[in-house]
Amino acid sequence: MMPIVLAMGKFESIHTGHRALINEVVGLAKQRNLASGLLVFEPHPYKALVDPGYKPLLTQQERVYVLDGMGLDFLLEYPFDANVAELTPAQFCKIIFEELHTKLAVVGEGYRFGCRREGTIDDLREYAFKYDAEVHVVTTKGHADAGKTSTSTIRSLLSESRMAEANDMLGYSFFIMGTVADCRGFECRNRTRIINIYPPDDKFLPPSGVYDTQIQLCGKMYKGTTNIGLHVDEITKECAVETQVFDCDLTKDALDGVDVKVLFFNYIHTTAS
Repeated sequence: MMPIVLAMGKFESIHTGHRALINEVVGLAKQRNLASGLLVFEPHPYKALVDPGYKPLLTQQERVYVLDGMGLDFLLEYPFDANVAELTPAQFCKIIFEELHTKLAVVGEGYRFGCRREGTIDDLREYAFKYDAEVHVVTTKGHADAGKTSTSTIRSLLSESRMAEANDMLGYSFFIMGTVADCRGFECRNRTRIINIYPPDDKFLPPSGVYDTQIQLCGKMYKGTTNIGLHVDEITKECAVETQVFDCDLTKDALDGVDVKVLFFNYIHTTAS
């Protein structure tokens, strides 16, 4: 593997703060004629160590989608388990600087690493020096409200259906990706189509209710409304995301099994009982 400039952190949501750090990584890599990379642990450490039912904001597929076009050369999904969680700061740095060939590690303020988060940025700099590498810290100074942006805050906002505020922190509209299921409930009146998708079980979803959405289908964007939790598949017990797609001329055959992206903008009302 070639020497890289590596962004390190949780990167669960790829929010505006994450994006600023990634942009800096890409810029530094170009300046030094190195490859740029982003390191994430898979599965999410909190899910692996604390709560198996934890649902990250982005699935692996959605994370790749968000990162596409940001200029990174590599996305490194490092397998995470109890053994990795027990790595000392020295062992962790051996992986970062020796195994992954990192020449410049880029982290945010307050970055911690290693078993029980014992390693500090000063420790990271010390280990980097031993491997003839460097550390660059991205600060939030000069960025209005940047310090207030966090995945936990975004999760709280989404859990309260405060979509616009969450989207502002994300830097993009919260979305769900999937494939159109069997088109149950398909209708053809007033050019309205009804489609169902069943997100993966580990996908974070906002509360049940009706939302103002836009739907990306077959390379085109449509307006619509989306109802989360209206149906549950009786066999798999999966929660359905049912969407009315307005002014759509696609046929049932054209919709069956195609990829879809549903973007959320505003909460409208609770699901009718």
